Amino acid sequence: MIGDPPWKVGELARGTGLTVRTLHHYHEIGRLVPSLRSGSGHRL
Repeated sequence: MIGDPPWKVGELARGTGLTVRTLHHYHEIGRLVPSLRSGSGHRL
């Protein structure tokens, strides 16, 4: 499926069948919170 964590949002989306936008929405409402951020601020 997908490699070892931490996953980029796009990798998680492809592996779960969700869209990146859905994952971002889940983050906005507090349902799914990224555990890390990259140096440039991307959710991991």
